[in-house]
Amino acid sequence: ELADQAWLPLEAARLPEARLLLARAFERFGNEARDQYAPSIDGVFEAGLRNVARDLDEWLTRMLEEHAFVPRYFELAFGLRRGERDEHSVPEPVKLPIGVTLIGAIDLVEQDRSGALRATDFKTSRVPETLGVVDGGRTLQPLLYALALEQLFPGQKVASGRLYYCTARGDYRSHEVPLDDSTRALGRSVIAAMDRMLAAGFLPAAPAQLPEDRERNECERCSYRAVCGPYELERSSVIKQRDHGRLEPLFQLRGMR
Repeated sequence: ELADQAWLPLEAARLPEARLLLARAFERFGNEARDQYAPSIDGVFEAGLRNVARDLDEWLTRMLEEHAFVPRYFELAFGLRRGERDEHSVPEPVKLPIGVTLIGAIDLVEQDRSGALRATDFKTSRVPETLGVVDGGRTLQPLLYALALEQLFPGQKVASGRLYYCTARGDYRSHEVPLDDSTRALGRSVIAAMDRMLAAGFLPAAPAQLPEDRERNECERCSYRAVCGPYELERSSVIKQRDHGRLEPLFQLRGMR
């Protein structure tokens, strides 16, 4: 709606009106959420909504400081056929030059004064302990989405991709990954390591110890723990010793930053 009103980049004089737009939109989606989820404890649900409203208001205020990049496209999708998408979305997946075909939706595409684009993915979680270009394969969206933008807008410069932890929980931190020769090479190395593992058909669970805590491991953060059970770390230690050579692509991937 800010884009439709031609209020981007947002100026301080427009902030009160922008807050009214935000309040109306939040009330509309809040009512839809009540109907969809039918919360059993209204007080808890309303408290959650108030927290989200505070985060959004702070986010809107911080837009006054961000004039280097101006929002251009919202929910820019490729290979997805459902949901509310930007009109510039395409139904086909995007083939990236690093050897992978990608399906997804970029939350926000921004453009700077020179015309260069930036892909932004919003996060509502806490900021991880470590953040790099690919962080051992854990952080791929900034690089992959920047590469996707190049294919969607051929001939147009793409500056970077970024993660924006856009809540108080994430301290409104922005993590940007430039798109250059070194990050492209790192992307190719990630895909090559994955290709080797897939070609070998050897994909055992082999959780790593978390660097900040030797007593904890990645199993504690995995969504599939219910499938593996609570003792995967003990079983995987045998696999790591017996099949260390076959797991080398995985170890190489984890070392990529």
